[in-house]
Amino acid sequence: MKTIKQIAHEIGVSRQAIHKRIRREPLLTKLSTELSTVDGRLTVSVDGENLIKQAFIRNHVNQSCQSMVDDSSTKIDAVDSKMVELLQKNIDVFQAQLEVKDKQIEDLTQALITAQQTAAAAQALHAGTMKHLGTTKHLGTTKTKEKKPGIFSRIFNKNVTIKSS
Repeated sequence: MKTIKQIAHEIGVSRQAIHKRIRREPLLTKLSTELSTVDGRLTVSVDGENLIKQAFIRNHVNQSCQSMVDDSSTKIDAVDSKMVELLQKNIDVFQAQLEVKDKQIEDLTQALITAQQTAAAAQALHAGTMKHLGTTKHLGTTKTKEKKPGIFSRIFNKNVTIKSS
């Protein structure tokens, strides 16, 4: 996490310029979860830092492109090298963002694997519990529950035959 002052120093603008930019849309919405206050200083997460740098680089690229149109053809080579430098900075920012996203994907994949393992263990436990409820254990031997004889079997002693006339 970096402070606004550190970011301003890195990209060569004032703190006020950054504060002014982050109070406007669309940056205001994008940074809503990326800003926090620590010891009275506004700090920005790595993703938020990348968003701020992109906003300033885009603005700088737009200004450079406009100056290319306004300048004479003798200054085009200098602007081209400046443009290449700005584009390289933009690529570096995007590369940093990709690395952050790759780490997030790796973490989410690991969390998914853990959740799947937990679900499999829960299913195995549930299956074992259900199997145990179907049988009772008595002194190391397993007995299945026997069906109780019905009322007629008990009254007539199971050996009653009905004679028809």
